[in-house]
Amino acid sequence: IEGKIKFNSEGMRITAIDPANVCMIDMEIKKEGFEALQVENEESFGMNINLLKDSTKRIKEEEPLEIEFSNNRVTLRYGVSAKRTFTLPVIAIEEKDQKLPTLNFEVVMEFLSEDFKKSMEDVTWIAESVHFLSDKDKMMITASGDGLNAKAELKPESVSGNDGVKGIYSKEYLSKIC
Repeated sequence: IEGKIKFNSEGMRITAIDPANVCMIDMEIKKEGFEALQVENEESFGMNINLLKDSTKRIKEEEPLEIEFSNNRVTLRYGVSAKRTFTLPVIAIEEKDQKLPTLNFEVVMEFLSEDFKKSMEDVTWIAESVHFLSDKDKMMITASGDGLNAKAELKPESVSGNDGVKGIYSKEYLSKIC
């Protein structure tokens, strides 16, 4: 996935959409999320988001990350006792900004990401798609295929919206989200 990364005095924003135009990333980190932020002019560049993800997934929560953009390269430095450095190329992408869609959800449930991830691991090996059903104070997640059935129930920390909302999603996209 190719995406655009923008830095300005207000913070950082990453916007990307997969080649099939099915999944979109829109992540913003405001300046308060940085220990220090030094941006002379707004910087905007394209990057392979998968390379960025692979380069940063080993960072531990307590480790500082330094990001530097110069000479059409992005340098990532992190670590305390074991310092690591990655230099990534920037890529040319379309200059137009991705338009963020207006999303109106029939139901919104919040639960721990670890619980969602475990539920996905439990059901996605059964079939190519996963079914979701909102039911009062829980989310039912099911998959079936070749005579096998799997079901997981998630108890959300908060719920707003309607009961009985259904959705079907590809396990491929769900696994990327997890």
